[in-house]
Amino acid sequence: MKITKNFVFCLALILPPVLLLLYLPGPTIGEAAVQVQRPIHFGGGQVNQSYLWAEETNLKSGDVITHKGLDFSYPTVFGTKIYAVADGIISDMKDSYNNNEHSSNWGNFVLIEHSERHYDLDAGGMSRVYSMYLHLAQYSIPSGLKIGDSVAAGQLIGEVDNTGSGSNGSHLHLQIVLHPQSGRKLEPFTLDSENRSRNPELWLAPFNNNTARAVGKVTDSNGNPMPDVVICGMQKPYGGYGWSRTYSYSWANPDDYLVENFATTDVQPGTYHLYAYPYQGPDADTCANPPAPIEYLGQHSFTAGRTTYIGLHPVFLPDLRSGSYAGNSKIVIRNNGSKTARVNTTIFNGNYNNVHQRHSHSLGPKKIVEIDPTGSLDHASALVVASQDISVMVRQELPGSVYASYLGVSEPTSEVFVPLVHRKNSGWSSQLHIQNAGFTRAEVTIQFKPWGGLGTSCTMNESIKPYLTKRIDLQWVGENCLTNAKEPVFVGSATITSSNSQPLAVTYPQQKRLGSSIVSLMESGKTGAAGTTTYAPLIQNFNSYYKVISGIAAQNTNTAANLIQRRFRNSGGPICAAWITSVAGRYSLIDVQPPGQSGGCAPVLTARIKNLNGVGVSATVNQFWSGASPYPDYWTDYPAVSNPATTVIIPWWNDQSGWDSALVIRNTSGSSASGNVRFYYANGLLAGSPVPFSLAGNGYAIVDAPVGGLKGSARVTSSQKVAVVVNHFNPSSGGDKIMSNIGDHKP
Repeated sequence: MKITKNFVFCLALILPPVLLLLYLPGPTIGEAAVQVQRPIHFGGGQVNQSYLWAEETNLKSGDVITHKGLDFSYPTVFGTKIYAVADGIISDMKDSYNNNEHSSNWGNFVLIEHSERHYDLDAGGMSRVYSMYLHLAQYSIPSGLKIGDSVAAGQLIGEVDNTGSGSNGSHLHLQIVLHPQSGRKLEPFTLDSENRSRNPELWLAPFNNNTARAVGKVTDSNGNPMPDVVICGMQKPYGGYGWSRTYSYSWANPDDYLVENFATTDVQPGTYHLYAYPYQGPDADTCANPPAPIEYLGQHSFTAGRTTYIGLHPVFLPDLRSGSYAGNSKIVIRNNGSKTARVNTTIFNGNYNNVHQRHSHSLGPKKIVEIDPTGSLDHASALVVASQDISVMVRQELPGSVYASYLGVSEPTSEVFVPLVHRKNSGWSSQLHIQNAGFTRAEVTIQFKPWGGLGTSCTMNESIKPYLTKRIDLQWVGENCLTNAKEPVFVGSATITSSNSQPLAVTYPQQKRLGSSIVSLMESGKTGAAGTTTYAPLIQNFNSYYKVISGIAAQNTNTAANLIQRRFRNSGGPICAAWITSVAGRYSLIDVQPPGQSGGCAPVLTARIKNLNGVGVSATVNQFWSGASPYPDYWTDYPAVSNPATTVIIPWWNDQSGWDSALVIRNTSGSSASGNVRFYYANGLLAGSPVPFSLAGNGYAIVDAPVGGLKGSARVTSSQKVAVVVNHFNPSSGGDKIMSNIGDHKP
């Protein structure tokens, strides 16, 4: 069988008709802000849920009070202590007002300018982060503290009281403010806190370390955020509070990365059905007596210490490149939703800890947009956030016509398994691109295990800031890790774990060097947790005149030894070969070639990799085509699929400029399956008629587009769960012009 459209291989520029809203170029020094501590420790630091951020109160006098912070209501009888939420410098302070006085604006207060920074869209770069602590008790600031002094997170800075004109009862008012300048003051007022505040509920650590955060967006059919919408269904561990309200006022600024229109902390862990209702006024209990819902927001699970996104769809891209040496990355984003999506892409240049670029788009259903980052990027990553479900693919284009691709990570996990890494293995060396997908710094351990005695076990530790990537280049790892003086080569596996349970997004490029040039590149990304069974839809079994082969690296994710089974099947589903190997905990087995054709196996197979002990397995499939002169060797890889689904999105397809895409669909059920593949142009219009398929139990099919020269996307729907991989291939001379990536499997 030839490796052509009948098989699986493609690439080129996609410039669909979309509305480009915003592009902010250029590096700005700074770093993403991290999660902060609670300012009150007593009782876990309970928030007044009846008066949250972004509230307005109409007084009898006709005046309107706007609430730009969070209240922590604690009586003075406790002498409740207040602590700094993060490291910083005291920028302003006052504690001489009498207790319970209401003549001043702020009462007694402390203003801290923090060492961390945060992206500020209005300022066009990274801004200073300030925290305001208002209504403090007289003379409660510890003696010796003065303006300009450094304070540490958790350091005592005052006590709760009822001072200032904005206070109505004993409480602390905490406010988070972004400002592009340092040294701002409350007296005289130079901070502009009323216009530059952000929702503190996005920043606070969990209540009693045992609650979750909800961040979301409710939009209309055009992707516009809807104000005055109440989200019902969430449960709280205290106060009976079970709803949240979308931001209703122009002064309520969303987070500049996420661009949410509601966020709340202290959600009781659990699974809830959430609904959006119209706001009925401050005196109405909308969730207790709801009107007709605006929208059903779906079922969502909340985990302590983690963020659940509702109507927001973040995708993480751990490896972006731009520059004459590094090559160039192309980001392709597809809107899978039924409404127009607002898509915000933030590119971080990890080498400088900054926001490099910001792109915003309005993207119609089924449309795709391509982003081509410019400038020099090093250790770069990106966060793509949309108001509709999206699929994202990254294409890597290196000098010398060397290509690879990976699917963006939409389900980051705190433990990631990499079945195959190399160091100086016949010219091959791997990289690990580890992106922190959480709100606070991730403390990461990387454990390497050798295969076949090639290298030694070792462990590395890294600390990674939110949204940024740490690149581990195995070629340059010192002799004290992975190898010893007698064994310069390492081949094996890696286990990447966040000790503080922060979610991680990981890609693991494999690259072959000839001198200083990269002549071949493969790249896979991890898109979810490892399962007991994983599927390799495409195995090249000495295909096309015996030149094309696939190898499998399968990692035992358990800490104890387990049996790993590989079953190979022909297209109709019958097993033609089966292997079982005992694999030590965290180690990988590596099948350097497929079973061959002498035992009845066809040139193209599908495989199932299973942990027979009922625990996890993670696998990667390498594909190699030995080219004949003048054609080069071609290399590509893909991660085996651990989350088969009945709907799978292919975000990018190209049959132009010498490229050829084709996909393989593997039925993961023992029962027969039927379905179709719909192909779309870049502008979202259907390309030809849907292509039907019928699969035997455990069988596979190879599908091509119904029209020639298609550049766009595809959607697979099936009656049974399937695993899908797509190859993009250009058989012209020069370079390594082949890429593979799995489809985006939707639960």
